Amino acid sequence: DLRWHLANEPVAARPPSQWYRFQKIVRRNRLAFGAGVAVAAALVIGLGLSTWLFVKERGTRQRAETAEREQASQRQQAQAQEKKARSEAAKSQQVAQFLQDMLQSVGPSVAQGRDTSMLQEILDKTAERVGNDFTNQPEVEAELMTTIGLVYSDLTLDFKAEDMLRKALALRRTLPGADLEVAVSLRNLGSVLAQMYRDPEARLVLEEALAINRKLRGNEDIEVANCLSELIDVVFQTGTRAETEAMVRQLLAMQKKLLGPDHKDLARSLEMLARLQATKGEMAEAELTQREALATYRKVLGERHPDTLNSFYNLAGILLRRGKLAEAEAVAREALAGFETVVGKSFSLQMLDGLTAILRAEGKLAEAAAMTQKRMAKIEAALDEGLASQPGRFDLLYERAYFRGRMGRWREAAADFSRIIELRPNDNRPYLFRAAALVEGGDLEAYRRLCVQIRERFGGTDAAEIASMLAWGVLLVPSSDPEDAVTGSRLADTGVKNYKGDLRLFPYQSCKALAEYRQGRFASAAEWCLKALSQPESFPQNEIRTNCRRAAARMVLAMAHYQLRQPDEARAELARGLGIADTLPKIESGDLGSFWPDWVFAQALMREAKALIEGSSKAGANKEKP
Repeated sequence: DLRWHLANEPVAARPPSQWYRFQKIVRRNRLAFGAGVAVAAALVIGLGLSTWLFVKERGTRQRAETAEREQASQRQQAQAQEKKARSEAAKSQQVAQFLQDMLQSVGPSVAQGRDTSMLQEILDKTAERVGNDFTNQPEVEAELMTTIGLVYSDLTLDFKAEDMLRKALALRRTLPGADLEVAVSLRNLGSVLAQMYRDPEARLVLEEALAINRKLRGNEDIEVANCLSELIDVVFQTGTRAETEAMVRQLLAMQKKLLGPDHKDLARSLEMLARLQATKGEMAEAELTQREALATYRKVLGERHPDTLNSFYNLAGILLRRGKLAEAEAVAREALAGFETVVGKSFSLQMLDGLTAILRAEGKLAEAAAMTQKRMAKIEAALDEGLASQPGRFDLLYERAYFRGRMGRWREAAADFSRIIELRPNDNRPYLFRAAALVEGGDLEAYRRLCVQIRERFGGTDAAEIASMLAWGVLLVPSSDPEDAVTGSRLADTGVKNYKGDLRLFPYQSCKALAEYRQGRFASAAEWCLKALSQPESFPQNEIRTNCRRAAARMVLAMAHYQLRQPDEARAELARGLGIADTLPKIESGDLGSFWPDWVFAQALMREAKALIEGSSKAGANKEKP
């Protein structure tokens, strides 16, 4: 290489440089320098890697420390929030407990006849606040809604009670592990629905409550027994005698095992069994069962408790049916005297009716009339006084309206029931009672307007009891408006179709008969009348009510025969109906009894039947005269 360079390029002589010397040393010591470079590279790489790892670890540690500080801060915040939440929850629980204690005091106030108008206002405001103030505490919210609903029920504000109890139930269904609370809500709701005569709905709700309780508690638990007791009351209205009796005997076995022989709940179940035995005509068995119930009440509650006195009254009714009149009178007098002392004279009409029925059976008609007249005057004075000082007392207004009806003071009764309808337009019963008062008072124009109200508000109901009840109201008097007959027929069909029991077939079937007659289906009307009249007495202890209903059915049957051109059969049925009507109270007596609406139905149909059959007979006789 050197020769090549020397041959072709000029050479400049100069001293060797540092770089030249370094290269020369490297060439001469390649192995040593290679090893050194490798070691140096390893040291550099190792140092770099160590530095990188150090920096990375330091960053990780810093991030971990930062995260730990953040977590500690979050824990402190969470603890502070939890402490605040516990404080708020404790405060809410205290408020809720205070409200519950306050609201639960309303029940005794109602029972003692106090004015609860201010309490109703407080209750309404509380109900409005609950949904806003406890939205984050559904358990507390549901508990308060339940309390409010039950107090509404005590105040007979059934529709408000239903609304609150449904809300409580819906809340509890969303809570995990709250099945037992759901069962409690179902039971409360079922009880209110039963009070509103919506028995089929009540039955479904109570059956669900019972199923939940049995699944979680077993069959030997007091809550299961209480739920079964509630259900029995509804099944008695919607089911068969056999079904109801089987349930009652099952309940009695449970109560004897769980509660022992001396308990008021056991006495109540015994009374239900006695009632069932009486409806089957087993009067000797009914008397023994009722005496056992009475003995239990006297032992547990004492002689002057309202439940004990009511048991005396029930025993007197059974003794009356057995013909033990002297003993029945003594028992009924004891019941009436005790009830007037404990509860008050304005609440003794049922006891009074029981005693006067026995006196009439003994032939003591003058004494029965005098007793009724004396007590009626006191009862009316007490009702007027109560409403004058407490005009917001719905229960007193209702009682006065019904009282005026039984006294035959139709205009006053109709006015009171009109006011009740204004206050509670969804309550079905006042419509029927106002219809009866208007018809018997002769105010047919107001009666027609009332029929329109019934059609608009209840025409589509599927509740058997409500449908059949209001069908009677709409169909009571022939109408020129075909919609009355159509609505009445639809309601009567609903009653017959949806009632699944056997205890009260008579009123449903006789209502259907009247509906068929108003629609011009006379043969069908006669068939339904015969079905109704073939039924045993629904409540044999209420002789007046039974006779009112049978008289009404005979009148419809007589008119159906007449329209079918069967005059002999028509006159025979009319005579049978008039014979029954002769046993009913007379308007001049001043007291038509507790079942005066049934009395009005019988009287209205009797007038119609007599006008149709006897009027045509007289017209025919006049035509035959020369």
